[in-house]
Amino acid sequence: NRSVLVVCTATGTGWVDPYAASAVEYMTAGNSAIVSMQYSFLPSWIAFITERATASEAGKDLLNAVAAKWRSLPEASRPKLVIFGESLGSYGAEAGLAQSTLAGSLDALAAHGSSALFTGPTEGNPIWRQIIASRRSPSPVWRAVLPQSGKVTVSNHANEIPSTSSGASPVQYVAHGDDPVTWWSMSTLWMPPGWVTGPTPPSVPNAAIWFPVVTWLQTAADLMAGFDAPVGYGHNYNDAFAHGFAAVASPSNWTAADTARLATTLDHLNDADKNSSGS
Repeated sequence: NRSVLVVCTATGTGWVDPYAASAVEYMTAGNSAIVSMQYSFLPSWIAFITERATASEAGKDLLNAVAAKWRSLPEASRPKLVIFGESLGSYGAEAGLAQSTLAGSLDALAAHGSSALFTGPTEGNPIWRQIIASRRSPSPVWRAVLPQSGKVTVSNHANEIPSTSSGASPVQYVAHGDDPVTWWSMSTLWMPPGWVTGPTPPSVPNAAIWFPVVTWLQTAADLMAGFDAPVGYGHNYNDAFAHGFAAVASPSNWTAADTARLATTLDHLNDADKNSSGS
């Protein structure tokens, strides 16, 4: 009976990004709910290596259960149902719903919710891989433009995300061009990745080159440092949630000015948290 219901496929330990939760709650003035589920006691990066099957199974079970209840409600009065996942959480949602084609995967997402927001997808996300493979030429891997442009939008930074849901694609991806979680791959050991062979992403040096083994070791080291990057870089998406949730679930009277105000509020929360941890 809330206006917005978010199904958050979490990291293994059940962690839900507090800035994402705050964005939804402020935007709806508390008229929202978030459902999630723990499926492991392991940190996200270990669970990604050892428990991908568990993440997939947990994501599928959670999404199926909530969507089944949601579809049983009268369409005119049911809430907006948003699928949200960050990092390993996005993998759990995608792996639980992915089909053999991108069109089929997007249909599965639409059958399980009104819209979806994924931030920091992992390189192993099956739907993310379909998006990269289906992109229009000459769009680079880090800024994929799809033939289904009305269904999916890929953004690199918060300022590229639509400020309201009016006219926005129902599926929004945010993937920083320098996020090692998104671009790290075992194949980098023996072949150059797309972010090196084409135009380099923002904040990646233009002079970046691929070298066997060495580039893989460099990006593997970045995996450990990416979580400590400033907001808007690496694997830190704290500035993307205001625009991200506004793009997929904003109220009918919501404006771009409201999104800017929400972003400022979340910035203040982030500053307060940094000052608190620093003391």
